[in-house]
Amino acid sequence: MFVGYARVSTTGQNLDPQLEALKSCDRIYQEKKSGKGVKRPELDNCLADLRAGDTLTITRIDRLGRSTVDLVNIIQKLKLQGVGFECIEQPMFNVSPDAGVKPEQQLILTMMAAFADFETELRKERQADGIAHAKKAGKYTGRKATLTDKEIIKAIENASGNKTHAAKALGITYQGLQKRFKVMFNKEIQLNLNVL
Repeated sequence: MFVGYARVSTTGQNLDPQLEALKSCDRIYQEKKSGKGVKRPELDNCLADLRAGDTLTITRIDRLGRSTVDLVNIIQKLKLQGVGFECIEQPMFNVSPDAGVKPEQQLILTMMAAFADFETELRKERQADGIAHAKKAGKYTGRKATLTDKEIIKAIENASGNKTHAAKALGITYQGLQKRFKVMFNKEIQLNLNVL
């Protein structure tokens, strides 16, 4: 069975060109979701539906993985399941269900993963450098708190000291409340020390 998967990043984009290219598939899963940082329920359903001997078909490699590492992991998982892989616009990645990944494909995937990791580390480094420079120039103060200290204290008082209930009432996570509470506590200690 040939199973197609089509994805675009935003609701404003059109799936029709991908669906047209995948029309020969027995079944097609489709969704409008960003490839990064967002759950892709239709991809999860598609991967769960595949059986040994099936072939997953996509139009382009970037439609499948949220990152190169994610892509490599998906293709490796397909290989272990005995599922083939077909990329219409980039056939160098095609894998038949019975043959598995060829050595040259494995090399390309491994190199892609290595470059992706390298780029991620460079991006983190550039971001850290930019933040350090902005802090030094007094232009970076971090994200502004959406809740005031008074609102947090009031919510905790209203919840009779129960931080779990207070966090729920404030619409934040318990961990988020704990972090803010810790910052407030440290500010109070610093204030008391300055008074002494």
